[in-house]
Amino acid sequence: MGMEPPPSETGNPPAIENLFSLNAALAYVFVLDTLNGAVSTKVYASHPPIDDHFRIKFDSACALGEAQIQKLLSYKKDGFRKVDILKYGLERTE
Repeated sequence: MGMEPPPSETGNPPAIENLFSLNAALAYVFVLDTLNGAVSTKVYASHPPIDDHFRIKFDSACALGEAQIQKLLSYKKDGFRKVDILKYGLERTE
């Protein structure tokens, strides 16, 4: 296991910062992964801090995308890794 570079000023890992810099339309990146059999979730923001409104939306997206998430987890259990996008609108409604 190598040393990971230190996080940027935003607290995001350099790879996530690079992703934000390549696509200005991204505001948040939500990562769901497993580590030693336990589910790990992380949310990164292009401009922290992360708004609680969006945390609620992410939880809702995970609940609605449960079947999709379970399919991705089964891929991982079979030794594969796949990235997918949850189709869920995060528009702010006041």
